[in-house]
Amino acid sequence: MAESESIQDSPTLNWFQELILGSKNYKSIYQKQPKFQIESYLMQYDESQLSGYNAEQVLKWAQVSGHGAAIMTNRPSRGPSNFAGMPDAELGSSLVGLADLPLVGKGEILWLAAHTGQGVESFSKPKWKHAMAAILVASGWPLEDSLDFIRQQPSDWHTSMLSYLHDSKVTVFEDTPSGLVAVQETSQLLGRMGVRVEIQKMGIAVETAKQTALSDLGAAVFPDINQALASLDDF
Repeated sequence: MAESESIQDSPTLNWFQELILGSKNYKSIYQKQPKFQIESYLMQYDESQLSGYNAEQVLKWAQVSGHGAAIMTNRPSRGPSNFAGMPDAELGSSLVGLADLPLVGKGEILWLAAHTGQGVESFSKPKWKHAMAAILVASGWPLEDSLDFIRQQPSDWHTSMLSYLHDSKVTVFEDTPSGLVAVQETSQLLGRMGVRVEIQKMGIAVETAKQTALSDLGAAVFPDINQALASLDDF
């Protein structure tokens, strides 16, 4: 059990990763001979909850001047250049048609933890740092620059670098409270610096308990992402 998350020592983790990634990706990423000859289970069996039409609309919307979008997730991800993370999140974004969007996932968070000596929990949502990194890359910052920026203490930030965010609006889509909390805390932090950012919270849930948890945080709750997108006036 102590080595259950070690790709070097755990046979079951290797089997799992090969099933998720597919044999070709598994061999390329880990430089190991696969045990099977299979395509990615994630790509074969995961079901996209986002319609193809809406995926195209999101990408078109994000390309308009003054707009931007990013994926914020705790799924395993590749991380920055030269960081050998697990690309589950990238496969997921490809599956739903949003592979062109920048992504801040667990690989990026692990990179931050390794370069600061802090635990992953110090950066991943519900911590504001996860949301701040996603907002920065959505607004056009390179990934590495965004991660370097949030490694610093806010007291060391050059606020002028964030002035372009003043009077902006951030819409967050979440099926758990953690992302809503992270974005809200980011807005409050920026507000104390004189950078006003409006937050629009969109909850996605079917189960009553999850709907209540999201609603309690001020989110408008919808049963699926497509209905949430359809409700927006500026999309």
